[in-house]
Amino acid sequence: MHFIQAVVSIFTLQTLATAQLADPVLVARNEFQVARENYLAARDEYLAVRDLHLRGTHGVGKCKKQGSQLYCDTGDIKLMRMPKTPCGPSMKAGDTCRYIMYN
Repeated sequence: MHFIQAVVSIFTLQTLATAQLADPVLVARNEFQVARENYLAARDEYLAVRDLHLRGTHGVGKCKKQGSQLYCDTGDIKLMRMPKTPCGPSMKAGDTCRYIMYN
């Protein structure tokens, strides 16, 4: 008798667990969570690569005030005679910027 009750209760628990996993709301929620985790991982990877790119030595400078304008200063004496690249309108002095290499 106890064996039959145990088998029936195990079968009932298995049926309830299967029904909950097959619930479309739970499936959609799980898919959303997986997609969100993938998005966050891709965003973190993009931000890390972008930061490494901005920290690279080629084409990166600091915004420096010259007169009333902000220009991207390379800090390299060889590039001082090149035309200056203006910083963006929302940038402040000391912000990291990208300068354009003119030919």
